[in-house]
Amino acid sequence: MNWIMFKFFYDPVRAIQFDVEFPVGFDMDAANVTNTVRSTEFTVSASKLTSTTYRIILYSLSSATLNNGDQSIIEFPILIDNALSLGVYQLNFSNVIISDVNSQNISSVALENGEITVVDKTYTFYADADGDTYGDLTTTQVAVSAPAGYVSDN
Repeated sequence: MNWIMFKFFYDPVRAIQFDVEFPVGFDMDAANVTNTVRSTEFTVSASKLTSTTYRIILYSLSSATLNNGDQSIIEFPILIDNALSLGVYQLNFSNVIISDVNSQNISSVALENGEITVVDKTYTFYADADGDTYGDLTTTQVAVSAPAGYVSDN
């Protein structure tokens, strides 16, 4: 699952840093945190601070800025424990630093916390070894989307 961060700005910014704490049962693939189209001129870095907390830094070494808007800027690959109950889980943000075009810190308060809603959206897929687009009833896999070599039609 990918979680996409939306950030609202009123002034152009050059760098953002924050810590995000996930509930137990969630993990983030820090090595695969990526930029979105809006932040391609920036470098993004993520590191694990504790078992549930990560630090995210998005910055530009050039004169690139993120202008005001509400488009997404960072995509987080989130792993969810299979034993986790369905429901709404809170994300806590802290140590927020937002730097303007003059590299001055213009914010250090998290104005919002986030949430992730876990729903049961898995499907059964069937192995299609012969490539005829019909799967084998005896070889299945349950997943959110079709794994390679599997189809939804049996």
